[in-house]
Amino acid sequence: MPGDVITEIFAPFVEATRCHEYHLQGRAIRKRYDWIGDRNVTSPDSFLLSKDAILAIELKFNAKTSLDQLGKYIALFAGEELVGGGRTCLNLLYVFPSRAE
Repeated sequence: MPGDVITEIFAPFVEATRCHEYHLQGRAIRKRYDWIGDRNVTSPDSFLLSKDAILAIELKFNAKTSLDQLGKYIALFAGEELVGGGRTCLNLLYVFPSRAE
């Protein structure tokens, strides 16, 4: 989806005061970060990058979650800072049922 569409959809939930031209990373994450190599150490549900923003989305419906999930995104955010430089806008949107425990 174009960055303006992504911004419009997620702006009510994250810090998105202007449009970002996001690019979905998908499997490219394994090649982008040397510390991952070709191993499957993390599979974010959605990891979108722009030159000045990161939008990560984790979906949890009928699945267990733990602090390891948060650690996954902290590692990816830190890895991106090393590879692509710092960003002014970092967002993690964690979507879960309203009765989550």
